[in-house]
Amino acid sequence: MPIRPRPVTGLRVLTAVSMLAASVSGASAHPSLYAQMGGTKVVAAFVSVTIDQVAADPKLNQSFRDVNLGRVKRELTSYICQLAGGGCKYTGIPIREVHANLGITQAQFFGLVQILRRQMRLHHVSLRDRNQLLALLAPLEPDVVDVKVGPPPRTH
Repeated sequence: MPIRPRPVTGLRVLTAVSMLAASVSGASAHPSLYAQMGGTKVVAAFVSVTIDQVAADPKLNQSFRDVNLGRVKRELTSYICQLAGGGCKYTGIPIREVHANLGITQAQFFGLVQILRRQMRLHHVSLRDRNQLLALLAPLEPDVVDVKVGPPPRTH
Protein backbone atom coordinates (compact mmCIF):
# COMPACT_ATOMS: atom_id res chain seq x y z
CA MET A 1 0.00 0.00 0.00
CA PRO A 2 1.57 3.33 -1.04
CA ILE A 3 2.02 6.12 1.47
CA ARG A 4 -0.13 9.09 0.68
CA PRO A 5 1.09 12.52 1.63
CA ARG A 6 -1.09 14.38 4.09
CA PRO A 7 -2.80 17.46 2.74
CA VAL A 8 -1.07 20.71 3.63
CA THR A 9 -3.27 22.80 5.87
CA GLY A 10 -3.07 26.51 6.56
CA LEU A 11 -1.67 25.97 10.07
CA ARG A 12 1.12 23.69 8.86
CA VAL A 13 2.04 26.13 6.09
CA LEU A 14 2.08 29.02 8.57
CA THR A 15 4.27 27.05 10.98
CA ALA A 16 6.69 26.09 8.21
CA VAL A 17 6.88 29.68 6.95
CA SER A 18 7.46 30.99 10.50
CA MET A 19 10.26 28.48 11.09
CA LEU A 20 11.85 29.34 7.77
CA ALA A 21 11.63 33.07 8.43
CA ALA A 22 13.20 32.62 11.88
CA SER A 23 16.07 30.57 10.48
CA VAL A 24 16.72 33.03 7.64
CA SER A 25 16.66 36.07 9.93
CA GLY A 26 18.72 34.36 12.60
CA ALA A 27 15.95 34.89 15.12
CA SER A 28 15.02 32.25 17.64
CA ALA A 29 11.62 30.63 17.61
CA HIS A 30 11.41 31.48 21.33
CA PRO A 31 11.48 34.96 22.82
CA SER A 32 14.52 35.88 24.91
CA LEU A 33 14.36 35.87 28.68
CA TYR A 34 14.52 39.66 28.46
CA ALA A 35 11.40 39.73 26.27
CA GLN A 36 9.64 37.20 28.49
CA MET A 37 10.26 39.44 31.51
CA GLY A 38 8.60 42.35 29.72
CA GLY A 39 11.54 43.98 27.95
CA THR A 40 13.02 47.37 28.72
CA LYS A 41 9.85 48.84 30.22
CA VAL A 42 9.52 46.18 32.93
CA VAL A 43 13.23 45.57 33.54
CA ALA A 44 13.99 49.29 33.83
CA ALA A 45 11.06 49.63 36.27
CA PHE A 46 12.10 46.83 38.63
CA VAL A 47 15.77 47.87 38.44
CA SER A 48 14.88 51.49 39.26
CA VAL A 49 12.83 50.61 42.33
CA THR A 50 15.45 48.09 43.48
CA ILE A 51 18.26 50.65 43.30
CA ASP A 52 16.12 53.30 45.03
CA GLN A 53 15.31 50.91 47.89
CA VAL A 54 18.90 49.72 48.30
CA ALA A 55 20.18 53.33 48.25
CA ALA A 56 17.64 54.26 50.94
CA ASP A 57 18.53 51.33 53.24
CA PRO A 58 21.29 52.25 55.73
CA LYS A 59 22.32 48.57 56.00
CA LEU A 60 22.81 48.25 52.23
CA ASN A 61 23.63 51.67 50.84
CA GLN A 62 27.35 52.11 51.65
CA SER A 63 28.42 51.51 48.04
CA PHE A 64 25.82 53.93 46.69
CA ARG A 65 27.12 57.05 48.44
CA ASP A 66 28.17 59.79 46.04
CA VAL A 67 27.00 57.71 43.07
CA ASN A 68 24.84 58.83 40.15
CA LEU A 69 21.84 56.55 40.76
CA GLY A 70 20.39 57.29 37.32
CA ARG A 71 23.57 55.99 35.71
CA VAL A 72 23.59 52.90 37.95
CA LYS A 73 20.01 52.15 36.90
CA ARG A 74 20.79 52.57 33.19
CA GLU A 75 23.93 50.45 33.39
CA LEU A 76 22.25 47.66 35.38
CA THR A 77 19.30 47.62 32.99
CA SER A 78 21.71 47.36 30.07
CA TYR A 79 23.69 44.60 31.78
CA ILE A 80 20.54 42.58 32.48
CA CYS A 81 19.39 43.16 28.90
CA GLN A 82 22.64 41.71 27.55
CA LEU A 83 22.70 38.85 30.05
CA ALA A 84 19.08 37.89 29.34
CA GLY A 85 19.44 37.93 25.56
CA GLY A 86 17.69 41.23 24.94
CA GLY A 87 20.05 42.33 22.20
CA CYS A 88 21.77 45.07 24.21
CA LYS A 89 25.52 45.51 24.53
CA TYR A 90 26.71 46.43 28.03
CA THR A 91 29.44 49.04 27.59
CA GLY A 92 29.96 50.00 31.22
CA ILE A 93 32.91 49.37 33.48
CA PRO A 94 33.57 45.65 34.12
CA ILE A 95 31.58 44.40 37.12
CA ARG A 96 34.67 43.49 39.18
CA GLU A 97 36.17 46.96 38.66
CA VAL A 98 32.94 48.74 39.57
CA HIS A 99 32.77 46.93 42.91
CA ALA A 100 36.51 46.87 43.73
CA ASN A 101 37.48 48.11 47.18
CA LEU A 102 33.91 49.05 48.14
CA GLY A 103 33.84 46.50 50.98
CA ILE A 104 30.49 45.04 49.95
CA THR A 105 29.56 42.23 52.30
CA GLN A 106 27.74 39.03 51.49
CA ALA A 107 24.84 40.26 53.64
CA GLN A 108 24.60 43.43 51.52
CA PHE A 109 24.74 41.39 48.32
CA PHE A 110 21.94 39.12 49.52
CA GLY A 111 19.97 42.15 50.73
CA LEU A 112 20.02 43.59 47.21
CA VAL A 113 19.03 40.19 45.79
CA GLN A 114 16.05 40.00 48.17
CA ILE A 115 14.83 43.43 47.08
CA LEU A 116 15.38 42.53 43.42
CA ARG A 117 13.38 39.29 43.82
CA ARG A 118 10.50 41.15 45.48
CA GLN A 119 10.47 43.87 42.81
CA MET A 120 10.48 41.36 39.98
CA ARG A 121 7.49 39.63 41.59
CA LEU A 122 5.69 42.95 42.08
CA HIS A 123 6.35 43.77 38.41
CA HIS A 124 4.71 40.47 37.40
CA VAL A 125 7.84 38.66 36.24
CA SER A 126 7.02 34.94 36.38
CA LEU A 127 8.71 32.70 38.93
CA ARG A 128 10.42 30.78 36.11
CA ASP A 129 11.81 33.99 34.59
CA ARG A 130 12.88 35.36 38.00
CA ASN A 131 14.76 32.15 38.70
CA GLN A 132 16.40 32.18 35.28
CA LEU A 133 17.62 35.74 35.74
CA LEU A 134 18.87 35.06 39.26
CA ALA A 135 20.76 32.00 37.96
CA LEU A 136 22.45 34.27 35.41
CA LEU A 137 23.30 36.88 38.05
CA ALA A 138 24.48 34.47 40.80
CA PRO A 139 27.96 33.90 39.30
CA LEU A 140 28.63 37.63 39.76
CA GLU A 141 28.87 37.29 43.54
CA PRO A 142 32.70 36.85 43.58
CA ASP A 143 33.00 39.99 41.42
CA VAL A 144 30.86 42.02 43.83
CA VAL A 145 31.45 40.78 47.39
CA ASP A 146 34.62 41.92 49.17
CA VAL A 147 36.60 42.55 45.99
CA LYS A 148 40.03 43.90 46.84
CA VAL A 149 42.24 45.32 44.16
CA GLY A 150 45.64 46.73 44.98
CA PRO A 151 47.25 49.71 43.31
CA PRO A 152 48.73 49.15 39.88
CA PRO A 153 52.39 48.06 39.87
CA ARG A 154 54.92 50.87 39.71
CA THR A 155 56.98 51.24 36.61
CA HIS A 156 60.60 52.32 36.79
